[in-house]
Amino acid sequence: MHVASTGAPAECPSCGAAGRVHGYVDRQLADLPLAGQRVLIRLRFRRLRCARGGCGPFLKWPS
Repeated sequence: MHVASTGAPAECPSCGAAGRVHGYVDRQLADLPLAGQRVLIRLRFRRLRCARGGCGPFLKWPS
């Protein structure tokens, strides 16, 4: 199964300007097997930078 968040481009939390994608951060969550099958959740977060360039990088969590 693949699930993706579709939303508007993220805004910089410092100045409110649009963010541009700078890369991605992957995370993995594992749980106990269910019905003999491995349970694994993979998350991918966008790493963004402020379009104005004066603010630092930030992450956008799927909402």
